[in-house]
Amino acid sequence: MFGLLKVGLLALPRLCILGSSLHITSMRRRSKLDACNMYDKMKFEFTKENKARVESLLTWYPEAERQGALLPLLDIAQRQHGWLPISAVVAVAEVLKIDPMQAYETAKYYTMFHMKPRGMYVVSVCTSTPCFLRGSDDLLKACSKMLRLEPGETSKDMQFSLKVDCCLGACCERARSYHQRRPVRGISPR
Repeated sequence: MFGLLKVGLLALPRLCILGSSLHITSMRRRSKLDACNMYDKMKFEFTKENKARVESLLTWYPEAERQGALLPLLDIAQRQHGWLPISAVVAVAEVLKIDPMQAYETAKYYTMFHMKPRGMYVVSVCTSTPCFLRGSDDLLKACSKMLRLEPGETSKDMQFSLKVDCCLGACCERARSYHQRRPVRGISPR
């Protein structure tokens, strides 16, 4: 049911093997994403409020530099939908007039963007070297045990997701975690 679709050197997640395909056309390449007839069902459009927010944001960028607004627009789309489906990434690319694959690759690169549904509460634990030396592995085990989730999993009731991040920006403190984009500092597994 799940697999990978090769697009150049990039492997994209396949939603299913059977079904129709969504064609993303760009000046540089034509990529095929298997969408199982779900693209129309998951058609993404910014709300009226977010459209105004997007238009306001784009006024800060000269026409030639609009792609600089990619991260803020992906963030607006994720906050509206809760996660970033392919249709939201394509909608952002259309607004910026950039290659949808560039928007997809950017969204996949940054750990702050979620490309699949996540729980209402996301617990992120830093596992970089400084945090590891301060006990993040024990903290991750404690969170995993308490939530009954492995890193990268979401509970069946969609309440919690446990996420491992490489750096949360507090290397001078004890192990750090984020809960709903808010830092939790100096915590211990106890």
